Amino acid sequence: MWYTPYRFPPSIMDKRLLPVLATALVLTSCSLFGSGEETSMENGDKNAAPVEELNGGMNMEEGSTKEDAKPAYPIVLRGDVGSSHIAIAGKKGSVVLNQGKFNTFDFQVFLNPEKPDAFEVTQMGVGVLVSSLVTDNAGLTDNLLSANFLDPVSYPMATFVSTNIENTEGSRYHVTGEATVHGVTNEVSFDATITRESLEANLLLNIGDFGLSGMNDYDADVPMQISVKFQ
Repeated sequence: MWYTPYRFPPSIMDKRLLPVLATALVLTSCSLFGSGEETSMENGDKNAAPVEELNGGMNMEEGSTKEDAKPAYPIVLRGDVGSSHIAIAGKKGSVVLNQGKFNTFDFQVFLNPEKPDAFEVTQMGVGVLVSSLVTDNAGLTDNLLSANFLDPVSYPMATFVSTNIENTEGSRYHVTGEATVHGVTNEVSFDATITRESLEANLLLNIGDFGLSGMNDYDADVPMQISVKFQ
């Protein structure tokens, strides 16, 4: 594990932007849950069946309780930013020169809604606020966030949306999806360990694949470590 806790500058996490990131991910992932057609009650259909009829005439008080009806797992697992990190490193060969992390991100894992009692991961979505990047070197942070490199003014978000998730064994998964950085989208694959409590993953991103260059002191391959604790 290359990433070690570092006393970064005070967090600049803007919690006001988390709903924006979450909305973008939910809209991207709508196909997982169907077309989202309105129900007859939402359309004002006066002929819609009463709730009692839809429930087979069973009164909740006479049957199972709401607690009994709850699925074993929530349909969406959402990362707790305060106890999670998405970290990157600048390295040359096998030597890690600098490290950094993103303070503002939204990480969601979707479970199969048709199997609420089974832990079946079907989709993953990540949204990262690029300007929330901090590193252990203030000058490096400024260079990375300049208009000549990541340019967060023009490209404020980096995203990842899975296209395929394969359960290889137990809690191990092979994840494939589309990563968008600096306005460029490429396919990325990585292995991850996913449980109800957390997600752990390590991967390499080549900055050249996303139209980035000019960091000659570092390798083009940037290690990324993801450690997410779910709410």
